[in-house]
Amino acid sequence: MGTKSHTSHIQKALAAIGLVAVAAGAILIPSTDHITSTDDATIPVRTTPEIRGVETAVLVAPPNLPPPITRDHATASRKGW
Repeated sequence: MGTKSHTSHIQKALAAIGLVAVAAGAILIPSTDHITSTDDATIPVRTTPEIRGVETAVLVAPPNLPPPITRDHATASRKGW
């Protein structure tokens, strides 16, 4: 009988600790009252720059590298054979 009584005390203690933890969590969770429907929750969208000109790509076999890109604007590209 001593073991059964000891197990019962442990279960009651764990239940009490769990209850305290749940109560503390409910008290400490921040309130969402400050959030209103007028808050802007949209995702910003990045616009693409204007495409100027056409560039022919320089294709090379590995391990070679094509020449570096020197332009500073967006451009269309096409394959160069």
